[in-house]
Amino acid sequence: MPASSLTMRWPLSPEPLLKDALDLWSSRALAAGQHLGLFAELGKGPRTASRLAALLGLAPDATRDLLDALLALGWLQREGDDADAVYVSTRTSAHFLDPRSPGFMGELLMAARQPLTGPDDALLDDALRLAGPSGRSGLPPPPAWAAAQALVRERMASLHGEALAQWPSWAALGQVIDLDGAGAHLACAWAARCKGRQPGFAVVRPAAQLPLVQAQVQAAGQASRVRVLAGPVDGLPPGSLAGGGDAVVLSLLLQPLAAAERRARLAQARAWLAPQGRLLMVDLLADTARREQVPALVFGLAARMIGHPHGVLTEGELRADCQATGLRDAECLPLPGGACALVAERAA
Repeated sequence: MPASSLTMRWPLSPEPLLKDALDLWSSRALAAGQHLGLFAELGKGPRTASRLAALLGLAPDATRDLLDALLALGWLQREGDDADAVYVSTRTSAHFLDPRSPGFMGELLMAARQPLTGPDDALLDDALRLAGPSGRSGLPPPPAWAAAQALVRERMASLHGEALAQWPSWAALGQVIDLDGAGAHLACAWAARCKGRQPGFAVVRPAAQLPLVQAQVQAAGQASRVRVLAGPVDGLPPGSLAGGGDAVVLSLLLQPLAAAERRARLAQARAWLAPQGRLLMVDLLADTARREQVPALVFGLAARMIGHPHGVLTEGELRADCQATGLRDAECLPLPGGACALVAERAA
């Protein structure tokens, strides 16, 4: 990702915890590749993602998510960056994970996977197959996963709100409008960490969500700083916010959306911007070439596992969405936990 013109050091960061949490997902991705025959097929020679999908009976898009996650984790190599890119095993994976190799140790993966084998592992395997996630295509994630996803969004939103409050370039903001920051968590954390001149904060949610969001604002002790307003998030600002936001926050974190859905949400957020306002799109983004950013690539694969039809979002894809919705993107601000905020404003 392009380096921001500013650099920040966070006094506390969840990276060590995130790494340990991702280790579980990473090991499942590796075991899934072994179980589905990926390394055995690559032992026969380089393959494109589409070729591997056809040979192994896997869904093409999900196959690329798996391959690029394993690439970022260091288990595969890739030549090229487009749809014709060719994947090959590394020396290590070829030696230890190809069943034809005399050094094959894939049984260790399967043995370690066996005690964990259950619905979660079946979902990951099925998500990579053409049949879709356990025949659940189009259905919401299991309740336990949905609850965990919501909780992670809330915790990360608080971290990101605290981080955004520390950026000097936001010190002169007059009004911050939060259209999707995991309830009121991002706005409350931002307001609590602001020093000196305080921008006004407004959290706009559909009427049905107001009681929960108001309770969060009260619990955070930010009722005097953060307004909670009912309003269609897909319409123009209500009268009290008629001037729009100097900053409008839209969190896409852990919400895999198709391109049409993302662009619709960006167009909605654009309507809330003041003339010189800036839109902050928060997400775990993979680099455009999908070679790095392990958290984004692994979480994208995990999203497929819990039933989402779309995986990782790249920085290039989000920038293209901005251009398609009349936004001019600028810098990517790094945030704790491997996320970033892509900043955009109205195109001239």
